Amino acid sequence: MPSHPLPPSNGGDRSWRAVLLLIAAAMVVLTLGGLVTGSILAARSWGSYTDIPATQSFGRPDRLAVTSDLGDVTVRTSTDVDEVTLRLYDSSPGASTTADGTARARVTTAHGADGTTIDVSQPGSIGLGPWDDATDSLELTVPADLAATMDLTVGADVGDLAVTGSYGALAVHDSTGDVQLPGVATTGSLQVSSDIGDVRVLLDEGAAPQRIEVTADTGDVHVSVPGDTPYLVDASADLGEVRVDPGLSLPGAAPLTARSDIGDVTVTR
Repeated sequence: MPSHPLPPSNGGDRSWRAVLLLIAAAMVVLTLGGLVTGSILAARSWGSYTDIPATQSFGRPDRLAVTSDLGDVTVRTSTDVDEVTLRLYDSSPGASTTADGTARARVTTAHGADGTTIDVSQPGSIGLGPWDDATDSLELTVPADLAATMDLTVGADVGDLAVTGSYGALAVHDSTGDVQLPGVATTGSLQVSSDIGDVRVLLDEGAAPQRIEVTADTGDVHVSVPGDTPYLVDASADLGEVRVDPGLSLPGAAPLTARSDIGDVTVTR
């Protein structure tokens, strides 16, 4: 009888399918394991915090430093408050921004020769338990008359940071997040920086800071100054484009430094 060729073996295909299935199964197990571990850690973190008043007042310090480890931070001035007021609220979509009642957090306050410091810490969350409803945004309101002479320092670890108002001196730093100063003024120095995130500073009309320094390690930097006030501009970028409006820089004027290691730098009127 004539010989017939045997069909090609599909053993190799079966082996590859088995390997791919094993890889997929391992990834699922690792993902679930990571989620469970994260949930356990988040639950422990949640349990180490207590419910505190969502709105608190801190008097009228001449020098104030506020730091937050988690969540967006907004700082503003107002004529409607007599004391520095801090409120915590849920910033998730659809949530009420009213900070009535309590919030899960830890607020540590210290008073010293350098002024008042307020440190706000909140439990982390990964969305697998009741701790996912943790308050995660902070609003700081400073009396307008006090802010005009106050030295204010604001720091955020994770979250966007926004500041408006007029201050005696202002220093702002964000480790991970965008920094927006859509309308600020100082009579002293203005320092704004971000490790990872864009920085945008718009000076109010009449602002006359003695020194401006705006920097980002990774992110774009944009500084807008009002009117025809000149500045001695030092703008640079290691990796990015630099643009300074013609006629803005003048020797002998107040120094303005704008820098990004990785990102574009723009200084305009």
